[in-house]
Amino acid sequence: MEALADIRQRWLAWRQASTNRAIFGAAVTIAVTTLVVNTATVVKDIDVASVFGISDALDVFLMANLIPTFCISVLAGSLFTSFVPVYIGVRETGDAGRARQLLANVTFLAIALFIVTAAVLWLADRWVIALIASRFGAAKQSRAVGLFDWLLPMILMGGLASFGGSVLNAQKRFALAGLAPIFPQVMVVLVLVLAGNVADPQLLVVGTLIGSTIQLAVVSWGIHKLGYSLVPRWHGMDEHSRRVITQYLPMIGGAFVMSATVVVNQIMAAWLPRGSVSALNFAGKVPTMINSLGAAAVGTAVLPFLSQQVAVGDYAALRHTVRTYSRLILGVSVPVVIIAILFARPTVAVLFERGAFQRQDTDLVSEILRCSVLQVPFYLLGTLFSRLVSVLRGNRVLLYGAIINVAINALMNLILMRFMDASGIALSTAIVYFVSTLFLYAYSSRAIRKRVSAG
Repeated sequence: MEALADIRQRWLAWRQASTNRAIFGAAVTIAVTTLVVNTATVVKDIDVASVFGISDALDVFLMANLIPTFCISVLAGSLFTSFVPVYIGVRETGDAGRARQLLANVTFLAIALFIVTAAVLWLADRWVIALIASRFGAAKQSRAVGLFDWLLPMILMGGLASFGGSVLNAQKRFALAGLAPIFPQVMVVLVLVLAGNVADPQLLVVGTLIGSTIQLAVVSWGIHKLGYSLVPRWHGMDEHSRRVITQYLPMIGGAFVMSATVVVNQIMAAWLPRGSVSALNFAGKVPTMINSLGAAAVGTAVLPFLSQQVAVGDYAALRHTVRTYSRLILGVSVPVVIIAILFARPTVAVLFERGAFQRQDTDLVSEILRCSVLQVPFYLLGTLFSRLVSVLRGNRVLLYGAIINVAINALMNLILMRFMDASGIALSTAIVYFVSTLFLYAYSSRAIRKRVSAG
């Protein structure tokens, strides 16, 4: 035990030697916790593939889950990049009372937004499913509506848990925030096993809801241990709350449009032959796992430090940090992509080919995977540059860029899916992230030059 304590002290001392080391240390912590969560996700996906295969039942759940997941990503994900820089700025002044007041205000607004969103979707459930699953038959649509209504509470629980994770990250408590999302994955597997691995999509809904509830409870406990709280209280509109809202509104628009690429992809996959939604989902597991690992490690860890460098006007350090992690991203991700392409089929076979998932399913999914994994370097670089644009207060630019991306995505989908089916949708996504990365790099470079000249 003494040896472990000594190693921990040496590690903490090494991390505190410089900003880049601190970012690297945070990134390692986040990467490890994300890897643990991803491992649980892989176990869940293996079990789901074995029970459901590429089937109508899984297609129904995926379409029902699409909009609630999209809402959490957009509404709660946008809070991270709009709340954290303002919160850290308040905290750095040493006024803990104002920091708590800001947290209480934003929590109040977030909960109100999540509840209103869920209520509106509940009132419009049949219209929403008819819109996103227009090629489904009447019985299939009706089943999707039922699952959709059951999943709507996840917007509140999952959204608040995600926001709570942002608070923990702002306090540099990356480990707990990174591990909390493991509970929905674990509970889906547990519910399926306890139910005898019956191919009933309602079981996926039950496991997801229970897991999201536990995730929220764990995050709330972690925040409470730090002396803060996710209990909503409205203290009135102040300057800091107004700044969060000002940054949040364009950010939510950008996140809505950017995340819409996932929605568009899944909707257009539903136009293709039966099981295409499931196949695209399974093929996306590998790049999603890589992206989540890299984006969580780089994007989450780097934001507090970029915010701090911009706050003190240290643009030389800012440039150095961005260059360092851009090279690191390319140096790690490009070899990973090459390996994933070369070993696509055996990877899919090892992960999924059992039970209801047959050999012909492996052929289809591995073909889509080869195209899908091309997105990885551009997704990770785009995550880094979007964080940089955000701290430079260029969130409106993120909105404009996202609109362009959705237009390109829809157009490329229409062209490529004619020749490549679901593989064309996967390739289109890679093209979108490439264009997005170039756009964000050009803007952030120009913005930094302007600030240096003005300074």
